[in-house]
Amino acid sequence: MSNSYALLFTVLILFGSLIPKTWADVGFEYQQSGNAFSIYSQIKSGVDNVDAANNLLQQTLGQPQSVQSTFRYVPKTINPESVTLSELRIDGLGYAVSNNPVLPSLYAWVGYGPGATVSWQLFDIYGGYFWNKQINAVSTDLIDRKLVDGGQLMFLGGGIHVKQDFTLFELPSLLEVQTKSTWFYTTEGTQNWYHRWRVSLQSSEDQLSAIMIAGPQPLPDFGNQTVVWDNLWQLNSFPDLLSAIGLGLKYQFYKPELKITAGFFGGYFGGAISYQVSPKALVSLQSYGIETSSAFQAQQLRMFGAGFQYSL
Repeated sequence: MSNSYALLFTVLILFGSLIPKTWADVGFEYQQSGNAFSIYSQIKSGVDNVDAANNLLQQTLGQPQSVQSTFRYVPKTINPESVTLSELRIDGLGYAVSNNPVLPSLYAWVGYGPGATVSWQLFDIYGGYFWNKQINAVSTDLIDRKLVDGGQLMFLGGGIHVKQDFTLFELPSLLEVQTKSTWFYTTEGTQNWYHRWRVSLQSSEDQLSAIMIAGPQPLPDFGNQTVVWDNLWQLNSFPDLLSAIGLGLKYQFYKPELKITAGFFGGYFGGAISYQVSPKALVSLQSYGIETSSAFQAQQLRMFGAGFQYSL
């Protein structure tokens, strides 16, 4: 882990002039599926025998497992007329899935590393570097070769993020359009491009808001996933239509300061609760489903998470 902190410190030095001189939010989030932490520990310590491989197969057959922990630094205000650092983060990830009980295949990946996003006007440029261990084996590969390989993953990408306030049927509304195109490169020599897009509309009436989202894996604001998942899931930019639609409601309580979000996003129920503990501190809980294939309700990844955010 010391290598990732060293790289993060270097990024801060090189891009220090880009960090806005303003208040910022710092936060920590942890998310996982049912058996994810157990699987993460097994892969990290090494799967060195057939029994261990079979155990992983049984736990992940048609049921992907995932874990993510994230530390984020996000400036509250960004000057769109100048180039500024808009996000700094460190992620730790774990993912495993197996398919086809007749000819077993197992794919598992764990890694950690820093990432950063720089913004100017409507444009975002981001990148990061991960150290990882992985298993990518089919059938007898699980018996006659070393299962766990080490490596590194680098990614670099860019996109646009547009927000527009307007009135829809006399209701104050917010339209957001966002795109991301990301290039991934591994030390094994593989290269991939993945493209993500998202269009969201939120209309409010007093304390109640309606949320409509279109795009692959259409999660509301509680789906804070790193782009590395696009490479692990081999993201399809245009999945089945119903997998690309999300509809939900958000309700704001003022005393206490509580927000509740619930709906169906990409075919699965999801919800979040956030509570303003103090003027500077926010805690949240969430659960949501993610479709990791390009079909509708074919291979769900159910995530549970909690977060803490503090305003500096």
